[in-house]
Amino acid sequence: MRCVDVIFLAGKITSFLFGVTTLFIAITPHRDLTLQDLEHYSALAADIDGLILRTPMQREQLEQWIEGLLRHDFPKYKLIAHHDLQLLERQHLSAIHFKESAEELESFIETHPNIRVSQSTHSAATIQQAANLGLNFVLYGHIFPTKSKPGLAPRTAEEIREAVVQPIPVVALGGIALTNISQLPKGFAGIAAISLFENVTTSEIKALRKEWSDYV
Repeated sequence: MRCVDVIFLAGKITSFLFGVTTLFIAITPHRDLTLQDLEHYSALAADIDGLILRTPMQREQLEQWIEGLLRHDFPKYKLIAHHDLQLLERQHLSAIHFKESAEELESFIETHPNIRVSQSTHSAATIQQAANLGLNFVLYGHIFPTKSKPGLAPRTAEEIREAVVQPIPVVALGGIALTNISQLPKGFAGIAAISLFENVTTSEIKALRKEWSDYV
């Protein structure tokens, strides 16, 4: 990692601690990633704060894709392994995202104090546990109806209120689109999405950043 990346990363972590950083977290689609995906996320790099690598690709193929992404100047500190310790270690990544059901979370934090850790959550109780463990942020959802959870109702207004008051940045997940940002309940530290960031253009994400500034 270059010295300038280390300095910038330190600034980002400080911002997390004081709750002043907006978190835009892209999640890769659950399929094999392509050259087009590589070019797309590289173009968005300046306007997203993390890219969770959630894909069924074979590890060797994914590592080749990551190396291509880095050659396109995507900042390495923004890459987040998805529940894959081997990928984290082999690629020398600095962040990992765990499932809500992860049993190894606490022991991982104890043995990897320099790794930034996040987690998917679906309740205020889990968010409180994540805060107690010192995680950097959590994803919480789903907030709006989404195709990935057909027939399952979104979180209620009361559930969301209980979630966002926890002492940790809570990032909204689920059904978030350019058309409903203004409807997002107050209190979230940012947004996470698959299809939104998969399809957004660079001009749209800059407009989204501006709209988010109006939200907060």
